[in-house]
Amino acid sequence: MKVTDFLARLERVKPAGANQWTALCPGHDDQHPSLSITEADGKILLKCFAGCDLVDILKPLRLEQKDLFFDGHQGKGMGGILTLVKPVNVSTPPQIVFRNS
Repeated sequence: MKVTDFLARLERVKPAGANQWTALCPGHDDQHPSLSITEADGKILLKCFAGCDLVDILKPLRLEQKDLFFDGHQGKGMGGILTLVKPVNVSTPPQIVFRNS
């Protein structure tokens, strides 16, 4: 999926820098845009600053993780899954982990 197609599914989208946007998060009753969207390396990266999991963001949009890759394949056809790992310590930023399936 192209980032423009993804952004068209969201509400109150605003640019936030080069290849970056903010929008209302579809994963919760968002009143102030808390979803960060970044286009990088052939994929769409998402972060909800209210704490929504990736699945919770994608479900109301009727999308799957594979839809966040421009070629439609997770990990560019390597059969892996990207997962946002929430840190135990709030001072530690979250990590995105790739694991082969």
